[in-house]
Amino acid sequence: MTPDSFESRLLEIWPRPVWEPFRLVLAVSGGADSSALLAAMARLGDPARLLALHVNHRLRGEESDEDARFTARLAEKYAVPFREERIDPDELRRAAVAAGSLEAGAREIRYRLLLRGAESFGARFVLTAHHAGDQAETVLYRLFRGSGIDGLAGMSRLRPLSEAVVLARPFLSFSRDELTEYLTRLGETWRHDSSNDSSLFLRNRIRHELVPLLNDLFGGRAIPSVLKLADRAAEIRTYLDDRLDAELASFGGTVSDGGDGTGGFSAAALSRLDPLLLTVWFRRLWNRRGWPMGEMDAARWNGLVQMVREGADARRELPGGLSVEIRDGRLLISRKG
Repeated sequence: MTPDSFESRLLEIWPRPVWEPFRLVLAVSGGADSSALLAAMARLGDPARLLALHVNHRLRGEESDEDARFTARLAEKYAVPFREERIDPDELRRAAVAAGSLEAGAREIRYRLLLRGAESFGARFVLTAHHAGDQAETVLYRLFRGSGIDGLAGMSRLRPLSEAVVLARPFLSFSRDELTEYLTRLGETWRHDSSNDSSLFLRNRIRHELVPLLNDLFGGRAIPSVLKLADRAAEIRTYLDDRLDAELASFGGTVSDGGDGTGGFSAAALSRLDPLLLTVWFRRLWNRRGWPMGEMDAARWNGLVQMVREGADARRELPGGLSVEIRDGRLLISRKG
């Protein structure tokens, strides 16, 4: 099979040697973006080594169930194994309260289910269909929340979900129009999630109101400019990560007890870090543990940095049911549930 032009470009970004030896879990909602992901990966790889995992949030009744049925049919068409995970409404409500919003709670459960699916399937990668538009919206959202360089870098192409499983976003260089045009060439349809039209969600308002306004004001250059900003911020983030690694190495392992945080971290050692690098350290810790990041704005990160640098016994409650405490010179982090 000769690859479609879209597939050829995808292989340049997401080359076969990186992923072909492994099993992959595809996060498939039934929308255009994830339907394109399923079709492309099934056409380029071995469908038997893929798992289409659909998370049914059960928020839209019959519409949600039809999304699941549509995804199952699409997976069957491409001979890809399919699995549906249904979220319990009570669990979703608890997660929303703990994370600070319905979106954040649903996202946390979704990634937990994707990781569980990858572990049971023996997969190395979990793939999502986030595209360039999603990246621009993420950067704008973080910009107006007062995010620092790390947040302005947007979503990374690769992010560890565990020691064995990596989250991959191979579509970040593609626009949504490119994804729908690809599906159209294949003769495929897709589902529309009506909740994406709701103005109740801030990200929807960014997509439907702010982005069109910015494109109108700047002659269609807004999104490319935002993506360039994300690229430059990512370069700075890489530099800061390298600086942080060098600083931590110079401490000679004095920061933590065994590195898992169960015995806490040395507040005195951490206080030696530059405030910017200490913020990077906190964000890295959150990412590695899979703790919710959505409600962690600049004020909260700065509060944690200040607490460590002051060194006195103190305690802060954070989104996601997290408690951060300094006691007897140790930085202790615990989570309810």
